[in-house]
Amino acid sequence: MRFVSLSDVAARVTDEISNDVSHLDLKAALEQGDSTSKRWAEQIDRAMEQTGPGQQGTTRSSKRITR
Repeated sequence: MRFVSLSDVAARVTDEISNDVSHLDLKAALEQGDSTSKRWAEQIDRAMEQTGPGQQGTTRSSKRITR
């Protein structure tokens, strides 16, 4: 069983789309959105580290995906 966060999945999808995009404005918008998402993911990770084990509960930012 493997756990994958939704932010990881979103980052991979954004990278794939960005590699296929040729319009410069769209590419810039995707890169800005990706940067914002990464900052939010880092803030969430820090907050979860600060709460300690057993106090995190469930979040909407991650789901269990099995492969």
